[in-house]
Amino acid sequence: MPGVHGGKTQLIDPSHYHRYCDMTHWQHGDRLHPCYLQMLSLPLQMRCLVHPRSPFPLLGLVHRKNQISQQSGIRLSKSVTLRTGFSAVTPHRRGWDIHMYTTAMQQERECYRAEATYLVRVKAPHVGVSAEPSASQHEPSAPPFKPSAPAHKNVEEAEIAERWQNIASFSAPADAGRRYARISEDANPIHLSAFTAKLFGFPKAIAHGMWTLAMAVSYAETDKADHSTDINCDFKRPLFLPGNADLKISRGEDITDFLLENSANGEPLIKGAVKSGETGSAKN
Repeated sequence: MPGVHGGKTQLIDPSHYHRYCDMTHWQHGDRLHPCYLQMLSLPLQMRCLVHPRSPFPLLGLVHRKNQISQQSGIRLSKSVTLRTGFSAVTPHRRGWDIHMYTTAMQQERECYRAEATYLVRVKAPHVGVSAEPSASQHEPSAPPFKPSAPAHKNVEEAEIAERWQNIASFSAPADAGRRYARISEDANPIHLSAFTAKLFGFPKAIAHGMWTLAMAVSYAETDKADHSTDINCDFKRPLFLPGNADLKISRGEDITDFLLENSANGEPLIKGAVKSGETGSAKN
């Protein structure tokens, strides 16, 4: 593993955060959106990827998974210290999975931990032969649970009707990628326009995965009280722009499984779960 890390301490800009909340339909007041600090860490992740000691490319990565654990009691008026780096590299049937961690400290307390998994497509002896790594090869930093949401194609219609409730639909306009890029600083050409996306093999621009995840979480999280939140998700397919998505959920006692689907063809975009934990008090 390249010993490359990045960090920064900053105040959350209220104007920037409100723009993020508007774009992700988050309406929980002073409670921090669970995806916000992961998005805020992206410039640090990019710095790690372009570091001279990093053998990994910046462009061409495929965002496959994300895990987030956010504690209660994060205060929007207090600075946070973000730290990002490489945590592991594991084999994947199409190349290598790069695992990048993000932590956040506030008032000498770790309040946030996340891990993003990116696929690097390369030729290697294991490519096309071995299966994805077992859990023993890499233990994710957080959270320790798996979503039970099934892929749409493997589920009978009766089971979908019984288990899953369609709670929301939303549109992703043609300029969604450009708007989110201005907020997130993720100006990957595949998100900006059909012209730039075609240069990388996509027929149209695609929505940012972290934006579609944030939208799903905004609708799945209905409790406005401040509490700890764990998110575990797999990105299945991209949402082409313009496009529409439907969100299905299955609520348990403290875990909500969710399945975000393409409205046009029912294909799964993201499947995952949100787990609610202890309550706290978030203040400005």
